[in-house]
Amino acid sequence: MAVVVQCFHCNAVLELDEGFRGGVCRCSGCGSLLQVPKGERSPKGRRIRPAAPGSTPAAVEPTSPSTAPVADQPAPPPDQRSPRADRRPSVDASGLSSGLRQVHKTRPISTSSSKDNTKTVPEMPAAPLSATSPPALPRNVRQNNKLLWTSLILIGVIAVVVIVLLVSYVLRPEEQPPAAQQGLPTSQPAAREASFIGIPLTGRRIILSVDAAASMSDSFDYIRRGIARSAGRLADNQPILVTLWTNDGLKRLPASGFGKGEAFIKELTDSLQSAAPEGASDAEKCMQETLGLAGPGDQVIFITAKNPLPASLATTVLANRKDNVRVDGVKLVTQDTPSPLEAMAAASGGQYVFLVPSELDQATR
Repeated sequence: MAVVVQCFHCNAVLELDEGFRGGVCRCSGCGSLLQVPKGERSPKGRRIRPAAPGSTPAAVEPTSPSTAPVADQPAPPPDQRSPRADRRPSVDASGLSSGLRQVHKTRPISTSSSKDNTKTVPEMPAAPLSATSPPALPRNVRQNNKLLWTSLILIGVIAVVVIVLLVSYVLRPEEQPPAAQQGLPTSQPAAREASFIGIPLTGRRIILSVDAAASMSDSFDYIRRGIARSAGRLADNQPILVTLWTNDGLKRLPASGFGKGEAFIKELTDSLQSAAPEGASDAEKCMQETLGLAGPGDQVIFITAKNPLPASLATTVLANRKDNVRVDGVKLVTQDTPSPLEAMAAASGGQYVFLVPSELDQATR
């Protein structure tokens, strides 16, 4: 036999299963907790209305046949029952099974023995079924999932960095042993720009024209050392030639002419070692012959300590210069005023350098 109670808050009429007698249920309309009476039925067929906390439950008497207890009505045939009639009591968030079914959407309930004092219960919306939406994950589960994904991303980033470092370490070029262990001169780095006494060697071909007269006796050894070091720093596509001003005219070193490569540089160095400054030299004639050996794009450097050099030397020498031949000048010991070597350099886009003996040693290293 069903138990019919009325909520003391919203006046909703609830029909409960027999198992709720003497227990607690929750109103499906307002959610209030209701105490279900233990007795089977109240006198004269009245429904029992749970009282508010701290008060005595009051009985509710129906005033008309339409408001008779649901328990007195005959049960409809199985094929006419509502689909919700066979549902089991649901369980709310507090763990209490509500097991509530509204008798009718709208039912007048009598609150006293008088038929004029009836009250209509408002229609209550049906509670949404929890089965239609997925249950929300607890907060601690969401936090754990977020922490897990963060850890996985961090581990992936670290793994990528480690792989990149390992690949760069494996693919890096092998370290070369020191130059001394390879048999190369340690004082001649390959990446150093080729120059002679501070003058860059940028020409298509290089001609170093050196005065070998007696005036060069104190400077010739420094010039010889500077030529050997500069020749070893030239690019592979830059041939070099050395000409000497001697008593007999211009002399080529080596006699074969322009050359490049290690074997040629060794031959050039040996030729310079056997040469020695002596006597006098004709500066104008040797300089003109040297310019006759140069072609477009070549670079000629005149080196002399002869004093004095006539100022007209620049005009007569440059008369034999071909187009696009650069002329540089190096004057040692004594400065000329004006200097024809400086005038030649200025006219051909070259560079002029003057050095005293104390500066020559450092400049040729």
